[in-house]
Amino acid sequence: MDALGWESAHVFGASMGSALALSTAVLHPGRVRSVTAAMGGPLRGAAALRYLNFGFFLRAARIKHPATDEGAIRTLVDLARLLATPHHPFDEGWAREVAEISHARSPRDPGTTQRQTYALRAAGALTGRMRDIAVPTLVINGADDPLIRPGAAAALARLVPGARPVVYPGMGHLLQEHLWDTIADEVAAQASTTAGTRLTRRGA
Repeated sequence: MDALGWESAHVFGASMGSALALSTAVLHPGRVRSVTAAMGGPLRGAAALRYLNFGFFLRAARIKHPATDEGAIRTLVDLARLLATPHHPFDEGWAREVAEISHARSPRDPGTTQRQTYALRAAGALTGRMRDIAVPTLVINGADDPLIRPGAAAALARLVPGARPVVYPGMGHLLQEHLWDTIADEVAAQASTTAGTRLTRRGA
């Protein structure tokens, strides 16, 4: 945001990014106009475990491809297929394009998983401060999410005053094209509630 010259912004985070978006609102309230937390849930403790579907990890572990660039891309595509809703056609061409971009941007690095885990743990430590978030907050989850149970939306929303949970049918743990317009409209409607609000406090 500093590099772009933005004093504040509407922040959207998906999956682990939902925790990071909420953390940004806690740690830098003057920089955040609204928060959308998609495909996330409570951040720590038994509450977090309650909404995880551990069967997904068993299915993901069965994905085996050679340790090559092509194998890594195929793994990402297969993971996307697992994360997608079963009630809408899976766009394999789009999934492969995204996988190729992702792999090219972030080559294999054994430390990436550890760094992401540490980031999530740090976000979890802020769970008790979610009640300090004072901007409009939207919590989006999918009814078909194979990783995060749909009830996580309401559970997470209860941690943030005034947060609004929405569970979409036909949505897995993936932002698929058939929902782009719907989600964009939802986020835009929330953003419009802050129109004209001047945020002067700068937290970073």
